[in-house]
Amino acid sequence: MKFNYAIERRKFEAEQTKKRSEYLAAGMTARQCDEMYEFDLELFRKERTFCRHNQYFPAGNFEDNDDAEKSPLLKKFQERLSTSDNYDELFDEELLQSIDDISLLKGLQALSTEQLGLLKLWAIDGFTHEEIALRLGITRSSVTDRITRIKNKIKKLY
Repeated sequence: MKFNYAIERRKFEAEQTKKRSEYLAAGMTARQCDEMYEFDLELFRKERTFCRHNQYFPAGNFEDNDDAEKSPLLKKFQERLSTSDNYDELFDEELLQSIDDISLLKGLQALSTEQLGLLKLWAIDGFTHEEIALRLGITRSSVTDRITRIKNKIKKLY
């Protein structure tokens, strides 16, 4: 729920007016009432800052495919939250077995598992640099740099 500053501030001021009259009736001085007001105002501001920088995630099972119950923030960043850095899953050794060109095979065997996984995502699976970046949790420019290094390494060895 969003924090509506105007509404919440009016509620706060009304509550403080009521508290001030209670404090004065209890024998507090005006200076002490002002100090209490400043303290409560600081708490009010901290609560506002907290609400502005945090969003409530409803309790529930997020494994369901029912998008209606998911938080908008969770929906927006769902792809970011599901990254994969396990490169062993990305590259299949059988792909290397199917290559007939011996020099190309030697070039590919010189690559690390991470590089092979990245190359498969880009060249075989047809993912864009942006899609690879989202999947691996890295920046697009990092993907571009890595693919360029892989291509240069293969050209050298091929």
